[in-house]
Amino acid sequence: MSEQERIMVTLSADGGYVKLHTFSRRHGRSRTFYTPEDQFGRKPQAKRFLAADGQDFVQVRIEPLAPDEKLTLEFAWLSCFGQDGLRGRSERAEMDCAAFYKAAEQSRTRKGEPRRLLSRRPAPAPRVWFESRKNLRETVQKPILRKKLGRFLTANFQWKDCKGIRILDDFVPYSFCFEEHTAQGIGIFGGIILHGQEDLRTAYYGMHT
Repeated sequence: MSEQERIMVTLSADGGYVKLHTFSRRHGRSRTFYTPEDQFGRKPQAKRFLAADGQDFVQVRIEPLAPDEKLTLEFAWLSCFGQDGLRGRSERAEMDCAAFYKAAEQSRTRKGEPRRLLSRRPAPAPRVWFESRKNLRETVQKPILRKKLGRFLTANFQWKDCKGIRILDDFVPYSFCFEEHTAQGIGIFGGIILHGQEDLRTAYYGMHT
């Protein structure tokens, strides 16, 4: 990820709340999100939680014992339009867990003084190549499945030490099997299976290992 694409997270901890907003060159400054401080706790502990503020919400994943000690913030800011519609935007920022908690403590001791942190640069996406014949051809001929498969591949396989993913046909229609390639050799084997094929509008791809 380039410097232009990294996200700045501003936090302040005071009065029982952690206030968060983001800034990126693509979207500018976001609205401020308020989440109760006790959701985070004073010390990082492995947890997941969803905090809502009206129509806005943030999903937090804290992994303090992971090899890279990360805290992930997934924001969604929504607004109504028309009679029953919603529009908005979302952003995802992966932070160093220890740095986030240190910044929160500094803000708390300085009576809510804002602290700023840059999101991490994610690891380069692994190379994905297909050695599929029948299933890939049939999948890309259906625009709705082509989009679903593209979104699935974009959202997955961001694994540490993964260099590439080889994808082949599975016996299930529109589905595939894969093998992970690492610097040490072959890693994880699994499947990319299309579930709910009776209605392609609501069908979805899931990973099986």
